[in-house]
Amino acid sequence: MGRAIVADWNQAELLPVGDDELIFDGENNTFRLMFEGRYGFRVKKPFNFVSVSLS
Repeated sequence: MGRAIVADWNQAELLPVGDDELIFDGENNTFRLMFEGRYGFRVKKPFNFVSVSLS
């Protein structure tokens, strides 16, 4: 059927790499708001993350 990740999310970190950028574009009575950035993902204890099969 599918797969899922079971994890202790307290053992994970999202690390910003470089600068974030907020872009606002307004035209023709509409607007677009976009947030961009680069991030790394670090797991402190890999055995606390498990992939399971959903069936």
